Amino acid sequence: MRKTILASLMLLALVSSSCDNLETDLRESEFVTLSVNALTIEDEPLVSKSRVSANESEATRICLCIFDSDNKRVYKGEQLKSDENITFGIFTGIRLVKGDYKIVVVAYNDYGTDAVADITSPTIATIGQTGIREVYSTEKDISIDPDNGAAQNVQISLPLSGTKMVFNIIDKIPSDVAYISITINEGQLPASAITFNPSTGLLSSNSSFTRDVDVRGYTGQMPTINVYAFLNEYPKKCSVKIKCEDVNKVTLYSHTYNNVEFKSGHIIRVAAYIFSQSLAPSLDFSEWIEDSEILLE
Repeated sequence: MRKTILASLMLLALVSSSCDNLETDLRESEFVTLSVNALTIEDEPLVSKSRVSANESEATRICLCIFDSDNKRVYKGEQLKSDENITFGIFTGIRLVKGDYKIVVVAYNDYGTDAVADITSPTIATIGQTGIREVYSTEKDISIDPDNGAAQNVQISLPLSGTKMVFNIIDKIPSDVAYISITINEGQLPASAITFNPSTGLLSSNSSFTRDVDVRGYTGQMPTINVYAFLNEYPKKCSVKIKCEDVNKVTLYSHTYNNVEFKSGHIIRVAAYIFSQSLAPSLDFSEWIEDSEILLE
């Protein structure tokens, strides 16, 4: 299953007698006003799905850009869920002339990082922080024709980009463990930003993603750690490394799991012993062996 944002786009012919603030000599009747409604989200991947509004969802930021047939960006709009002066998920007042366009939308949860999305082309978007989660993106071709006289309705589905691992540690944290880190795509350089193709959700580089967790104060507990990653192909088999350190950053426990397959928009759930081993003794009993007959003198 995949998380999906459904964006309903309504194109409305603009009727106005004023030509104020126009940078060209185009008549007002040559423009169309585009209203974008990004209001419906389907949650939760792999487990259950429920439809909620953008305001009720996990998304905290939305960026929408429109490019003309020459891939020139003619519009950029950004929204924050915390902005009380807007209806989160609705873009209005976008003015376009006749032509063919691509609408590119990126929505995500910045989880307090203030990460800003910059969509520079229909195939390149960058989010300047790696600690974000729940990234949705897509692009959609549209045609604008003010002469057809009818409202145009376009629906865009934004699939979840990236992948998620839910790592359940099923033995108790020892008192000397202070930090736990989990790295997806171990062996690759860590990503410093998320640069990806909005239409495919694929990262532009082969990078690793690490979640660092301070577990001081959680001695004796069995935590669950969520790790998000963005990969350059799906499905992809990667190495996953878990490392446990003391307060001085000395490694106490370390283990690498190889050939773990990740899929876009999917959750991988893992349960593992980290600090101990699940012992299941296998006992082999020897049979009597008949010796060769020996001549005694």
